Amino acid sequence: MLTVRLRGIIDDSRLRLLEEAVRRAGDAHRALGRRVELRVDANTPGGAVFAAMEIGRLLRRESASMHVAPGAECSSACVFVLMGATTRRVAAGARVGIHRPSLGDARSSALVEAMTAQVVLCAEQMQVPNRIVDAMMATPADRLRYLTRAELADWVLVVQR
Repeated sequence: MLTVRLRGIIDDSRLRLLEEAVRRAGDAHRALGRRVELRVDANTPGGAVFAAMEIGRLLRRESASMHVAPGAECSSACVFVLMGATTRRVAAGARVGIHRPSLGDARSSALVEAMTAQVVLCAEQMQVPNRIVDAMMATPADRLRYLTRAELADWVLVVQR
């Protein structure tokens, strides 16, 4: 198993980190003659939404797992990474927080609609209910709504195989 520690703000450098981990797992697979599982251990307040969505898609393609340990956080854009993992574990005492993606100073209605469409598409691709998108969009961008254990289970954000 290859474990990647996802820490700090999610941005393009974190996407490159995960892409490199996938390459290394592939190299190990070829050298060992067996699949090397990829696991992400996350503790991040979030960051760039589109980088997080790409990381989530990468995790999905690689059938990677993700773990949020006791006392750790997966909030904001990190939730898109969590959605992508095919096996997701959120420990008791870990926090998963959601809010509407921040759009910075550009808040045109066309931009809001485009962002919402991308969030909905990502949730569909990751096979999580649209209820999470509704909850995200209902939470102001400058606040966090921490999900309960029941919500995590109901929204399929905790999947153990």
